[in-house]
Amino acid sequence: MMDPRAFLDLAKNLSKQSNDEAALRTSVSRSYFALHNFLSQFMEDNGFTLPATAKKHELVRQNLNNCGFDNIKLIAKHLDELRDERNDADYELKLDKFQNPNHTNLLFIKARTAYDDFQKFTGDSNNRRGVVKGISEYRKRIHSI
Repeated sequence: MMDPRAFLDLAKNLSKQSNDEAALRTSVSRSYFALHNFLSQFMEDNGFTLPATAKKHELVRQNLNNCGFDNIKLIAKHLDELRDERNDADYELKLDKFQNPNHTNLLFIKARTAYDDFQKFTGDSNNRRGVVKGISEYRKRIHSI
């Protein structure tokens, strides 16, 4: 299975290609998908089922946003912001912000930082169990409404 971090490595390399707007836009997309796939994999590895549809993107964010930890809520916010940027990079070709390598590099740094922060926090078994428990409780709440 591919390691989602490989997308971060690619995003970093692409973000250095300051004269290639397509590479810069692709860097944004890879930054987002590195974080999204990593967080999705965490959820699936911990027993949560995720749909194989576009709905998965929102579900991952909602679950993390409501797990009860402020630092994880911030990571969910960053994931959401990166998704918006990814959508702009992929679909809004008239936008010129992706001609600026500083912009795409900042988005790469946001993804890498969120990735590393989540990995570090959930590397502690108590924190990991707490996040999993929080997601489970959130899912029970929304299904009972």
